[in-house]
Amino acid sequence: MERASLKSVRLISFILFFIYIVLTWLNFLLPLHFIKPNFVLVFISVLGFFVGDFLLFSTYALLSIFVIKYSPFFDWEYFILCIIAFLSFFISKHFLYKKNYLTIGFIITFFQLLFYLSVGQVGLIFSLVFVMELVFNILLGELLFFFGLWLKKIFY
Repeated sequence: MERASLKSVRLISFILFFIYIVLTWLNFLLPLHFIKPNFVLVFISVLGFFVGDFLLFSTYALLSIFVIKYSPFFDWEYFILCIIAFLSFFISKHFLYKKNYLTIGFIITFFQLLFYLSVGQVGLIFSLVFVMELVFNILLGELLFFFGLWLKKIFY
């Protein structure tokens, strides 16, 4: 990768991370009917589409997990989100050739289902809470994806 494009990728990923932090703080200030979107899941799903360097992707994925999900002891959600982050990077680089808004919606839906099944909240999959969280996650994912495409268009 050229040095200029590597700088652009780093800048785009930093700006997306900054948007993630702002949205996270807005979520704490303005909860939507007690349903909180899973910002970490959305961020790592979208970031896999824009960052080609695994080390940079891993750094931002781990930072995003610890920013919003920090607790002083190990939680299974950390491990599951790390696996989802690895899958996001792997799937977006090796299996997805067309990266568009519909694809990001399917990826977020797949990862949210995987997350709920892995955490053991299978009963919530058929509830209104799951559907509302999924809708919020997809909308946020589409918004981040739009910003990523816009930044990529500006810097390339």
